[in-house]
Amino acid sequence: MGCTPFLRGFPLKNMLENIEGFKKLKTHGVHVLIVGVSHYEHVEGGAQETEKGLDSGLGQLNGCAMSAAKFAQWVLDEHHIPDLPLKSLRVLISPSEGEEVPEVIKKILPEDHAASLKNIKSAYKGFLKDSRKDKDGMLIVYMCGHGVQIKKDNAHLLLEDFGHSNHDNILEASTSIQGLRDGIKGKHFPQKQFWFADCCQLPSEQAEDYENLFGGFTPDSRRGEVKSDHLFIATAPLSPAWLEQGKQTVFNNSLMCVLEQYGGSSIQDDYYTIQAGGLSTALQIMINNILERANEGVDEDQKLEQLVQNISVSSLTNFHVYKAPPDLPVLMSLQPGEALPTKATVKAGLGDDAETVFDDRIEGEVNFHLKPGIYVIDCKPNGDFKDYRDLFAIEIKNELLGEMGLLPNELSIEIGLA
Repeated sequence: MGCTPFLRGFPLKNMLENIEGFKKLKTHGVHVLIVGVSHYEHVEGGAQETEKGLDSGLGQLNGCAMSAAKFAQWVLDEHHIPDLPLKSLRVLISPSEGEEVPEVIKKILPEDHAASLKNIKSAYKGFLKDSRKDKDGMLIVYMCGHGVQIKKDNAHLLLEDFGHSNHDNILEASTSIQGLRDGIKGKHFPQKQFWFADCCQLPSEQAEDYENLFGGFTPDSRRGEVKSDHLFIATAPLSPAWLEQGKQTVFNNSLMCVLEQYGGSSIQDDYYTIQAGGLSTALQIMINNILERANEGVDEDQKLEQLVQNISVSSLTNFHVYKAPPDLPVLMSLQPGEALPTKATVKAGLGDDAETVFDDRIEGEVNFHLKPGIYVIDCKPNGDFKDYRDLFAIEIKNELLGEMGLLPNELSIEIGLA
């Protein structure tokens, strides 16, 4: 009796292979999986609405695929861990019509890059294959889109084909974020792992009709743990994560600002690093800043809030090491007004060989940039002043670092008369 051959699905390949000149690395490295869903085929506003999709009460998004793609661009261009180069990158995105995706990511996306159930299974299979036996490497996962909370500690990301009429379970086209984590534990996999769940943790609209909800892609759980495991969840259990339509999610916007502004950074061996603990604190500060602006003029009971959850083992693990120290915008002005104009010189360091970083007349406010260090300002103000230290107003314009109290120890200025 004959039998039908079993057709094996091929794992979604490493996107770095689409970059000209790519060479497969034999060293340990960083393995990245990114998923972003804005377009949902079967919910309200989708091209193929279904009863299941409409019953969910969900609609289209505009900004989640963009958020995922922007994070992918940062990983490709900026992420840095000494001796751990980027080794594999997989990105699945389902953007809404007209949603912005960086060109550098567009060029290397596979032809079928939809964040669908079929593709997440294939991408995860390849992700496992590449990261297995790379225990000294690092693993990063970022997932963004509609999310529902099934159990206290288990959010599901809804995929593009959520609500398909042929699916047996409501949540069949979803993936358990905790399930993905459990499937890549143990001594054979990277012992440094960072997971970002940028989605709501609201209960499913249909949950009340069922004793239990099953489904969703959940790989087999593996035995063992990893030494440094970090899950950043965009919001608290049973709470929404906010998105301004057409822009990044609040969580993603905050994450990009934190990384660009050296938020939560520490100094380690003369390098500035972002560690898991500092990243969590800086994320919450930046989210609060963004929502504070959004809440201006809003009634108290209508104000938005979003509390980041950080489930971590070993908060001192480096997520990112900067290749250069921060470049701090500085605003310098001379008070009182009758002291102007003046010639001012700003030197980095002490002594005759100190480098001059600013040398010009000051008519009003002056903007320039400084690296952390000690600076000397010499000037000849117009008029006689008993205490020249009262002449200068120095403001370092880095909102995030200033709020975290990092600037006073990082930049000091001595003032003198020329």
